[in-house]
Amino acid sequence: MAPGGVILECPATITSLEQQKTENDVRNCFTTFLMNSNGQADILLNRELHTSWLKRGLRSLPTNFAGLDASRPWFVYWISHALEVLDDYDESIWASKVASFLSQCQHPTGGFAGGPRQLSHLAPTYAAVSALVIAGSEAAYKAVDRETMYRFLMSMKSPHGGFKMHHEGETDMRGSYCALAVASMLHILTDELADGIPEYIRRCQTWEGGLAGEEGLEAHGGYSYCGLAALCIIGKAHALDLHAFLNWAARKQMAHEGGFQGRANKLVDSCYNFWLGGIFPLLHEAFRQKGEDVALPENHSWFAPSPLQTYGLLACQHAGGGLKDKPGKSADFYHTCYALSGLSVSQHGVDGATCVVGDPSNLLQKTDIYYNVLIEKAERKSAFFEKLPPLVVDGRQICGQEGEGALAGRRRALDQADRRFVKANGMRCSTGLVFQEAESHGEKLTAESKASPALAARLSEVADRLDEAFFQHGQAYLQMAAGEGNEAMANALAVVLRAAMEQKQQSLPPEYRLLNNLMRAVPGADPNQVAWEVQDPLELLANAEQRADVEGREGLFMRALNQLLQDVQSAGGPTSWPAAQRLERVRTDAVASGFPTA
Repeated sequence: MAPGGVILECPATITSLEQQKTENDVRNCFTTFLMNSNGQADILLNRELHTSWLKRGLRSLPTNFAGLDASRPWFVYWISHALEVLDDYDESIWASKVASFLSQCQHPTGGFAGGPRQLSHLAPTYAAVSALVIAGSEAAYKAVDRETMYRFLMSMKSPHGGFKMHHEGETDMRGSYCALAVASMLHILTDELADGIPEYIRRCQTWEGGLAGEEGLEAHGGYSYCGLAALCIIGKAHALDLHAFLNWAARKQMAHEGGFQGRANKLVDSCYNFWLGGIFPLLHEAFRQKGEDVALPENHSWFAPSPLQTYGLLACQHAGGGLKDKPGKSADFYHTCYALSGLSVSQHGVDGATCVVGDPSNLLQKTDIYYNVLIEKAERKSAFFEKLPPLVVDGRQICGQEGEGALAGRRRALDQADRRFVKANGMRCSTGLVFQEAESHGEKLTAESKASPALAARLSEVADRLDEAFFQHGQAYLQMAAGEGNEAMANALAVVLRAAMEQKQQSLPPEYRLLNNLMRAVPGADPNQVAWEVQDPLELLANAEQRADVEGREGLFMRALNQLLQDVQSAGGPTSWPAAQRLERVRTDAVASGFPTA
């Protein structure tokens, strides 16, 4: 046995010597820490150092990066995602800047290029769209021309299966992932886009079990993530031999270093924290999608998160900021992004529990395993794109949507995390907002039956995030608290929801404010709705101040009312009939009171 634990059955090779050196370097990092600390609790992620380094890079890059001019959207994405995982991405500063720059990288014929006035390419297209999702604003979402994007994606489909990376370019596993992830994030994923992809990816599964970049090559961690994530996004993971895939992936975590290697007989590399680490929660979803009778572990994903975090935190943090591939290397934005992404995956279990090595402050924000943006950002963009009318391309209506697998998996992950957190603390919602007032001042709020000034101020700060998902999950938590007999928390949450609704009302057009008030004034309204002062609808309609708000607005109130009634009637389900009855009552009263209809 050679030094460092490498078993040699032949003379030393370059590969075995490099492995010995890497193991010794990592061991020295661990030993140095142990000699100068009081134990594992002293392991610390140097957030301020890394965020300062990242922000300098996002503002400007030095001239020696000129050779990477065709990768500029990647730098925006790598840095943006690293900052958001570190919980230090300030949307008020960066969102408009990111949207402005990336808009210049969008090609007139669709897709994004590596820089302004360059040719479209699927790789920077994925990076640009992901960075815009991270930016999180409607302006950022609207920066993407979805019509030309759909044409571009369709033009990249290869007759041999998969997607070309660019016009007359190579076809490999990256193309399938980038194209389907982009289409899914923008809610323009269609059957014709996904046609043939499961068969193509299946042909790239090797005898080892993992996926190759192209047919006939060796299994590779990055390509394996891309192929599996693409199939999970569209809900077609059953196309693969998942047991063979799992068997291959589980053997890629290094016993000595704790991190992952990307291929057999390769060295550990921190970027595989995500490329391999992200595979395991995807496999959980893949087995679930397949409906196979397999024993899914409830609280782990077939790899060891603690050694992975130990490697990343002790061997990969650079003294000047950023994270590096392995000891002896320099930090770079690529490895910083994916090393942190993998640490996030390892910290947030499939059951919603967290596992944090070292100081509790090392906990990172949870990343979405399908797109590798924060899971909250993936949910937020979904709320925006779901409301858009159907996309029309070349006179043809495109029935695009988010990938069914990605949507279901994310909602399941959010539900698991939220349920665990609510049960323990009673204060989390899936949009990332925290009901801190409900927990810390629950009795006070319940007694006063009104929101505190601190809560009103907090809700005012995050008014743009009080979306449909916020209220849906807030109601779910309220019901959970009530079901578990936690009356104080249920009452406090009701106060928070009422205050949030009042805040939301202020930003609505007057006809919608009136419609909301009318709905809550109808006798027999849903008792789960936030309580409102009960009045007769006719009294509200006759109120001069209310009428003055919407007079002269060309019948927008009645049009909004009719549209809402139509939506409720078409939705069907057990709750639609009483809701439709209430709306019919409001419409009848409005017409009877002479309300303007045109």
